[in-house]
Amino acid sequence: MPGEYKNIEINEEVVLIGEGLADENFFKKLIARRPVLTESCGANILNAEGVTKIATTLKGISRAKGFRNVKGVLIAADSGSDPTKTFDDICKQIKSATGYNIPAKPLEIAPKTDDYPAVAVMLLPDENTPGGLEALCVEEIIQKYPWVEDCVETFLSCGEIDITTWPVEKQGKARFHSMVAALNRDDPSRSLSKSFKDPNPIIDVSASCFDKVAEQLKDFCCAVRK
Repeated sequence: MPGEYKNIEINEEVVLIGEGLADENFFKKLIARRPVLTESCGANILNAEGVTKIATTLKGISRAKGFRNVKGVLIAADSGSDPTKTFDDICKQIKSATGYNIPAKPLEIAPKTDDYPAVAVMLLPDENTPGGLEALCVEEIIQKYPWVEDCVETFLSCGEIDITTWPVEKQGKARFHSMVAALNRDDPSRSLSKSFKDPNPIIDVSASCFDKVAEQLKDFCCAVRK
């Protein structure tokens, strides 16, 4: 739980804070399934339990055993409807946590201070595109099943359904869950947070659509560990 990290031990030089359980499970599987990350990006991966609770989590880990050995904190969150606003809101939380330097833009590494590690913000699907992790997962599904895209788009524009009026992030969620329901006979209601878990994960984190995220994570880990 946020704010309770004083009760755990941080045993890695990098802490990755995801806004939710889906992000936590995604990054755990991404690191485990990509040898280059397994070798270079050992990290304590934490779940803030909501993008509005990042400040609480930052404060919490500053009281955790092992925090003094942390060299970098990477915050990963959905871009939402407005990536710039989302980034600014996260920076306000970093500031309110006190002690950390504030990055000027996504992926920029704000340097460490005497008492606090370096910090950066990663937005998903990327720093310029509205949406969330679901957008990347939809891309992965379409890579495997190209035909499903037209089917789902037809369904989501059928009758009075018109998701084009929805916020982009919610459009991505609708596409993702529609594709899961159509393709996953054994568990058509599987949530995103459980889509990376074995056995039989729905999403393959080795897919090329996740390459950019993996590269950004590797770059951050290598930079703060220099």
